[in-house]
Amino acid sequence: MRIRAFHFWIPLFLTMLVAKTFATPDLVGFDGRLHGFPQYCFNVQQSSIAAGQQVNVDFFIANFGNTASGAFKVRLYLSKDSTINPGTDYLFSSDSPDYDIPSLAPSSFNGGTVAVTIPPQDTINSLGGAGTFWIGIVADSQNQVAESNESNNSNQADGTDRASLTVTIPPSDLTGFDGRPSNSDAYFDILESQLRWGDSFHIHFATANLSGGNAGNFKTMVYLSTDSSIGDADDYLIAVYERTNGLPGFNYYSLDDLLPLPVVNPFTNSQTNFYVGMVVDANNNVTESDENNNLNLGLGIDLDGVTIVKPLPAIQITDSVPAGDDHAVDFGSVANDGPGHTSGTQTVTIINNGKASLTIANLMLSGNQAFSIKHILSSTESFISASSLPQVIAPNANESWVITLLFDPTTNGAASGTLTMTSDDPTTPSLAISLIGNGVPVPKIALTTPLLEGTDGNKKMSKSL
Repeated sequence: MRIRAFHFWIPLFLTMLVAKTFATPDLVGFDGRLHGFPQYCFNVQQSSIAAGQQVNVDFFIANFGNTASGAFKVRLYLSKDSTINPGTDYLFSSDSPDYDIPSLAPSSFNGGTVAVTIPPQDTINSLGGAGTFWIGIVADSQNQVAESNESNNSNQADGTDRASLTVTIPPSDLTGFDGRPSNSDAYFDILESQLRWGDSFHIHFATANLSGGNAGNFKTMVYLSTDSSIGDADDYLIAVYERTNGLPGFNYYSLDDLLPLPVVNPFTNSQTNFYVGMVVDANNNVTESDENNNLNLGLGIDLDGVTIVKPLPAIQITDSVPAGDDHAVDFGSVANDGPGHTSGTQTVTIINNGKASLTIANLMLSGNQAFSIKHILSSTESFISASSLPQVIAPNANESWVITLLFDPTTNGAASGTLTMTSDDPTTPSLAISLIGNGVPVPKIALTTPLLEGTDGNKKMSKSL
């Protein structure tokens, strides 16, 4: 970075200071106040500045030697004391650490004004914390010029090559943040426009620190509200996010998450339009420069609207005959040996995968009288009588009903029937399960014995039973 240059000849009487013995340059910081040029001296234009902010610095370099210097470089440092030490002090280097100075003729000076950025809070703390600092220069920082005095390139005096200022750590300022379009990932949004109670939803939000101080640990809380004013006593808390590693000044972070809605509407009204919003630094852990911008700044910043409607049941039917989900039960062949004797057994299972209770209104058998319901077993309520319907099945697959069916044929040949379920499932209010089986006759068993010779010499014949 090349500075804006000012070039003046030093008055003739200043040449009395120049060594006459050797033809060498001598580069030194220049305090014009000592030589009739009070406006040309080392000066920090702001006496107090916050960490992370820019400050303007005026500096000038003079050649007190008796020959031109050739081009050289200057570096600026930030020090916690008045002695500039390139080995330990902070080097300003926003674009390049070196400022290029063109060749200085004997008894002349050059310089200008540069803007440098005070390092952020973490760096200031590592240098000793807020308070008095010095900004100083090192002339010919790369030792490009052979000088008559190599020890006066820095640390000469305030106003010559250094000046003090106060560096402060300002309070943080935490807020929801919509940085679009420059920061495309900085905004507040609920991805889904309509949800049902018990659903999960995708949230994206960004939090910024608009001031120079690191915020430290703070919490962000996400609420569900019946209106656009977040933070009221009746709002429903959905999630808490804790930022344990702080947030540096003039920075933001964004986050994506999947959050659950309550299964039951936590509010007493029946409205369907709601708001999801956040409160930054919800516990007031952080002392901020503005305590009034932690919430309720508006849509896209810390708030979004969403429609939430009643949840629905969702019936699922499987059975014990592969493929198990085709709503068809085949009992195969069963002996027709009269009622109450041999029978085929299969099961049908009902599960409610929805987020609302499923009401089974009726279970009805039709068709061949050989099909019957033996019993209904709930996984949570034990046995249920079909005559006691309607009854409910718990949501979220937390309960199952296993219906045991019998096929007890009284005639030979194919038989068919239907098990019909009626419920409040909005998609399938009536569901039919086909039942088939085949009655087969009981086989006759023949007992055959060989001809036996009795004691009287006669042969005995076999008989069929």
